[in-house]
Amino acid sequence: NVSLPKDIDTTEVDEALASQFAALPRTVGKGEQGEITAAIGRYGPYVKLGSEYRNLDSWRDVLTIDQEAALILFATPKGVKKATGRDLGDGIKLMSGRFGPYVTDGTVNATIPKSADPETFDLAAAVELIEKKKAAGPSTKKRTFRKRKSA
Repeated sequence: NVSLPKDIDTTEVDEALASQFAALPRTVGKGEQGEITAAIGRYGPYVKLGSEYRNLDSWRDVLTIDQEAALILFATPKGVKKATGRDLGDGIKLMSGRFGPYVTDGTVNATIPKSADPETFDLAAAVELIEKKKAAGPSTKKRTFRKRKSA
């Protein structure tokens, strides 16, 4: 018995794919600290080298990753995110964040208005937004905290 990943379409599971899942964890190759293995664990797909782990984007990567790609993953420090966003120039990037698209110069973040299209957003508009944000200064909104009632 082998568990299937949550995001797999059961109609695409055939005998060949099922046998690949049954063969997990799969040995990918050798590294400096030992054997490199690929598997699907409790928190999703991953590769392991010695006592180091790196997450993979998709369950498909577990079946297809090779030694070179795994070594590249282990060469990047843990916790470093992939570069996301589009470079607009002059060190200003258009990023996608938790609360929607924004532009940043590395120190100041300015949210793009909902009326603007992030795909057609240009450098001039980004510079203008960042300058407005700098001129506005820090937020003066006071936070209020409620006391907990003691039992």
